Amino acid sequence: MKKFLIVLALFGVAEFALAEKTANNVFGTEFEFDIDEYANKPCGEDWSEFEKKMCNMDRNSFTQMTHDDTKNWYEAFQPCVENSDEKVCERHKISWSKHRKIAAQIVAECEQGNADSCYDVGRDMITEIHNHRDNRAAKIAFEVGCSIYNSAKNCEQLGFMLSDADEENAKAIFAKACDLDKNYCVGKIMLDDNISVLKTECENDNMFGCLSYLTYTKETITLHEANQIIDKVCKFDIDKEFERSRASFDTNDEFESYKNYFKNTCKKREKK
Repeated sequence: MKKFLIVLALFGVAEFALAEKTANNVFGTEFEFDIDEYANKPCGEDWSEFEKKMCNMDRNSFTQMTHDDTKNWYEAFQPCVENSDEKVCERHKISWSKHRKIAAQIVAECEQGNADSCYDVGRDMITEIHNHRDNRAAKIAFEVGCSIYNSAKNCEQLGFMLSDADEENAKAIFAKACDLDKNYCVGKIMLDDNISVLKTECENDNMFGCLSYLTYTKETITLHEANQIIDKVCKFDIDKEFERSRASFDTNDEFESYKNYFKNTCKKREKK
């Protein structure tokens, strides 16, 4: 995934530990409370709209929680880390506990054979919904979903996690994902070195096909053709396209940095 940045530069273009009884691993030793007790308390009517949103979140909105929501939520918790006696901590403990309950439910479903729940656990771990990013836990979840339950989307995410450290193994897993479901062939395309295949994928509006094509033809492609393809890439919803490949990065900061590089590059091209 990261090698795609080189392409733009070349052309001068400017274990499931979710249900523990304390929150020590996030807030430090002073912030302890009973998860079960607080999960049964109601959300307050006098809370801010954001607090209500986080507290009343159901299973579906939990799995769709954005990185920005997570960041804002952690910032709201900060007073509790510094002083757990503050009144505001009571509302945070309630919403945190409700989220932990949903997380524990999803983990249990994965363990009972629900591949979609394994995927949700893995994505949870790499988008920092409940904890600082945990690549090891995410990998375990995706491995269970892929190896045991033969889930294409779990296989694709597992492949992304291995794409830089173990490309050959990632290729095999990406191939499995694509064989299981043609909607999950992005990873396979990303590492494909067949130029004619990649060109066709790019022509068929596959962003990663375009990026891979640029990568493997960087020494032979003309500047004019390269610019045409980059212009095409810039027409995609880069946030949406990149989100699928978040697992291929070691940290979310790294992911955001690479994604924003592409977005800023496209903005600069628009101004020319």
